[in-house]
Amino acid sequence: MAAFLRALSSAALGFSSMHDTCSKEDTGQNDGGPLAGTIIVLLACLYTGCTSRYQGSDGEINLGWSSALTSLQVKAEGALEFTEDQTDIRSITPKGYLLIKERRGLTVRKFEAVQGPDGTLTRSYYLRGRPRQMDKEARAWLASVLPEVIDRTGIGASTRAQKLLKQRGTPGVLEEIAHLKSDRIKVLYFKELFQSGNLSSQELQQAAQQVSRQISSDGEKASLLSEVADLYVMNPAARSDFFGAVQTIGSDGEREGLLSGLLTRKGFNQELLIQVLKSAANITSDGEKASVLVKAAEHCPADDNVLSEYLRTAVTISSDGEKSRVLSALLKKQGLSNEILVKTLNATATISSDGEKAAVLEEVVQIRPNHETVLSAYLATAGSISSAGERGRVLTVLLGRGDLSQQDLRQVLESAAGIASDGEKAAVLEQAAKFCSNDDTLLTAFLAATETLSSDGEYRRLMSTLMNQIKPRALPRSPR
Repeated sequence: MAAFLRALSSAALGFSSMHDTCSKEDTGQNDGGPLAGTIIVLLACLYTGCTSRYQGSDGEINLGWSSALTSLQVKAEGALEFTEDQTDIRSITPKGYLLIKERRGLTVRKFEAVQGPDGTLTRSYYLRGRPRQMDKEARAWLASVLPEVIDRTGIGASTRAQKLLKQRGTPGVLEEIAHLKSDRIKVLYFKELFQSGNLSSQELQQAAQQVSRQISSDGEKASLLSEVADLYVMNPAARSDFFGAVQTIGSDGEREGLLSGLLTRKGFNQELLIQVLKSAANITSDGEKASVLVKAAEHCPADDNVLSEYLRTAVTISSDGEKSRVLSALLKKQGLSNEILVKTLNATATISSDGEKAAVLEEVVQIRPNHETVLSAYLATAGSISSAGERGRVLTVLLGRGDLSQQDLRQVLESAAGIASDGEKAAVLEQAAKFCSNDDTLLTAFLAATETLSSDGEYRRLMSTLMNQIKPRALPRSPR
């Protein structure tokens, strides 16, 4: 608004300059441009921002909007029905009423309609505070103001939508919605349409497409889609159009709320769950996306197709903390296949934070995977940890299982050899010593790992530990 008024000010000053030039030519004087100030004040008044308020309960409406020179107030209660051309009121439920008050400059008009107990509709019209007959001029004014009132307030929307359904079917309601301005009123018509309960697959598709195009408010759109979701869940032919409408919700919070709500509904099969997860992948906010996935982990079955889509969405999360949270939620599920565990470990490898990565790896160990492919993926991910402390921790946790194969133990020793800190490396090797002391292949790998130690003290300590556990026999030669 400030920028707008500055532009008006510049225009007004330009106009004043032209006026002053003419004045000077005519009178030889220039009064400094008082006309500019007058124009600025008038234009500022003309473009005062509109304000509105709405309060409704139990069929009661109280709505008003205004600018500097105009205002319109509407109060109503009960169910109202208007004529087909929306130029007059046809009926109101008993004890209901409608009040419209309009101000344009100094002219104030007011219209009241009340339905008596006997069903008689009483109309009253006032001009500048004085009662007048509902003559031609009054009816013309009412006919001009009613369409705006109906469009802004939604008065009679339910009745009109039901009538359109009876007379012209779904196309009639959709056509009417296309001419409405307010998202809130469009939603009222859509609800009546969906509640009619006899929409075909094609009509459901058309309705979802129109929701996508013609409802701008993310909140109104998300609320409506949540309310009618069951109609689309039960209709495979219209599902893609429903999720197409979900994709048009720009607000991450609104989309998260809708998708999380869908996950709790009964009757969601694999196809629907995959659609929800695909839609979640387009959420920009890592926190909102993670919230959907955590909810999905809670409600999704341990189905490889569904969980593979889950992990594809998980790797689109940039935040290490949120990605770790999502993967941890998945690992709490029972019955995860080896394929899903490998994919989970591959997703874990994309975490940059060594601490978050190590935390997920520790949870994998709790599942006690014993498949060579899973353990290889675990050790490959552990090898991507730069922190000596964190890598040492995940290798120590794995060794604590006590049931690793010779091949797995060799991989642990190779990974331990890559730890930069002699102290952390020695701690892992010390725990591995008991598994290597009586296996020549592992003993050779163990000694090769000890050769990477720079600290003579750590080296001697490890060799002493090994000697205490080994059976009396010749050791492979060590250069030290």
